[in-house]
Amino acid sequence: MNQVNLMGNITKDLEMRYLPNGTAILSFSIAVNRRYKDKDGKAVDKPSFIDCKAWAKTAEFINQYWSKGKRILLIGRLEQETWQDKESGKNRSKIVVIVDKVFFTESAKKDAPQEVTPEEAGMGDVI
Repeated sequence: MNQVNLMGNITKDLEMRYLPNGTAILSFSIAVNRRYKDKDGKAVDKPSFIDCKAWAKTAEFINQYWSKGKRILLIGRLEQETWQDKESGKNRSKIVVIVDKVFFTESAKKDAPQEVTPEEAGMGDVI
């Protein structure tokens, strides 16, 4: 099973691009905090920064209603991206979350609806 549920804040501006066939690809990063108590009982927040990628209508939907600093709840899957470093020629890789569904936790942009159904978004069950 490969499923990830995350809620965090978007850490940088969304990066939208399009493939030659018109398919949208959105790249963004979120910060997810883990709170725990240290050995002295003091609460400590430890952030993890997670790269995410969304495709097609999901990408367009996120780009329309979310922005840097806004909280997002998402369901996705882990995928390993691999490439060859241009300078060293070494093989490189990283794990990213491929976003399948997103949910509002707050109004992300000024014009965002408080609630939206999949049909209203024109996306079936992809929100």
